[in-house]
Amino acid sequence: MMSRFCRYIDNVYDFGQRAQALKDSRPKPQIPTQSVWTNVFFLFAMGQGSLNAMEAQLRTPKRMAALTGPHELSADTMGRVMNLIPPEQLQSDLSHYVHH
Repeated sequence: MMSRFCRYIDNVYDFGQRAQALKDSRPKPQIPTQSVWTNVFFLFAMGQGSLNAMEAQLRTPKRMAALTGPHELSADTMGRVMNLIPPEQLQSDLSHYVHH
């Protein structure tokens, strides 16, 4: 079901392309901004209550492997990176999703 949802938002909203365009202020990130943003987006889409709840989902083998890729994400990493993304970028993307 998650794969169908992912295909849908990518086809309708260009989610993957828009996520790749996001940048943060880290000089040489080891974990791509796209990976963090995708995980945080699905945090809300899956109705998780916090970044810690999302981290628990990520610890389940192969459950979220397609979203995270080879990177291990922690709640601290997700929060830190999201704080470094300029709000204008997120506002533009979220506005696109709402008004599309």
